[in-house]
Amino acid sequence: MIPLLTRLGRSAFTLGFLCSVTGCGLDESRNSDSEPLQHAPRAPNASMPEGFYTLDGDRASFMLFSVGASYDVARSIPVVDSEGRITLAGSSETESGNNGSKFAAVRFLHTGALDTSFFTSGITVNSGLATFGLYYALVLQTDSRTVAVGRKSTESAADIAVSRYFTDGALDTGFNTTGFVALNPTGNADIGYAGVIRTDGRIYVSGSGNGQFLVYRLHASGTADTSFHTDGRANTDLGQSDQAALAIVEQTDGRLVALGAHHIGGGITAADFQAVRYHTDGSLDTGFNTTGMKTLSLDGGCDSVLTAVIQSDGKVVMGGQVASMFDGSALLVRMDTDGNLDTSFFTGGVHKHQPFTLTQGFRVKLQTDGLILVSGQDGTNGDAYIGRYVTSGNLDTSFKTIGYTTADYGGGQDLFYGVTVLTSGALLAAGAGSTSLKAQFAVARFATDGT
Repeated sequence: MIPLLTRLGRSAFTLGFLCSVTGCGLDESRNSDSEPLQHAPRAPNASMPEGFYTLDGDRASFMLFSVGASYDVARSIPVVDSEGRITLAGSSETESGNNGSKFAAVRFLHTGALDTSFFTSGITVNSGLATFGLYYALVLQTDSRTVAVGRKSTESAADIAVSRYFTDGALDTGFNTTGFVALNPTGNADIGYAGVIRTDGRIYVSGSGNGQFLVYRLHASGTADTSFHTDGRANTDLGQSDQAALAIVEQTDGRLVALGAHHIGGGITAADFQAVRYHTDGSLDTGFNTTGMKTLSLDGGCDSVLTAVIQSDGKVVMGGQVASMFDGSALLVRMDTDGNLDTSFFTGGVHKHQPFTLTQGFRVKLQTDGLILVSGQDGTNGDAYIGRYVTSGNLDTSFKTIGYTTADYGGGQDLFYGVTVLTSGALLAAGAGSTSLKAQFAVARFATDGT
């Protein structure tokens, strides 16, 4: 029986390249226990109505809901379309192992009610997909169609999975004729972790291809863009093992920065941050740290970039974590446009935040005013976590007075994989909430001050 702490918060590659209690490595194991759950939002008190629920008497509100299995996780940053509808992507799992996981996407209204105009029920699980897998990322096009990125699983290998959905939740057959494309350039373990949509509609996907940094560029039609590194993909070998591009951002000039981590010396107990910048044609940009690549080791433990955003001045803010066997810190790092640490950001360009013995940072999000949000988990107590920072890298003490807040959905292991800002200024975070050996999609809404 695998502890839910390992499955939800500490497992490597639950979101991406994380440190587990056994070191840094791949751990996609799951528990096979199953119990039927309702296909509707629900609160711990079944008498409460659908929608958002008051949390501990505070203004923060939340909801838990199943999408059809015993282990459901919202893994993407929530995306909000022009009508205020909120879409999440992740997985729904009923069996142990990679083949037990199904692609899942959900859309709901700002009130928290499921949007029944999206695949009739507001939920789609493997609909139209004769395969197994999960989504790690979701990107919104300007026309409100959504592109989901993740992995397709088989008994012996994994493929990068990219899907595109119409606004009604149906797969977009204008994308690779089926609405789905599986990319398997190495014939082995290929996984997609992040995506970016260019203004011309072309799609970047970053991930790992047989243990190397991998970036793909697709046409809007879903076919490979062969003007990018001749065959539509750039594989970059950083000279280490288990290399993965877990985040990707596009600069205003079209150059691309892929960020992630690699294991050190073939081991599984230590990892370093890695950043790579590419020209628009897929070649390495040697104007970035002279080689096109930047490695950052902070404490000799597991250092992982899991997400990144670009500020209006072109600087890149990276989020992730540093961890050893039994403790960890949420991490923010800022680089300038040349790939150097920005020394004006906190201390030497790095802020390690550890309010709890084990603090995990998963994703970052920029507010329009420049404030930086980090979602993750207080792994010590098993609570979901959000921190907010000012542009200098210091904690924003106007946010819950201490710069961070946590949420407990009922005693299990809870976490936020992503957070976004609604048009009202309220914050909306999503991830997983658990009780016993079950997990459900979890969504929480907070006022701008974190309450």
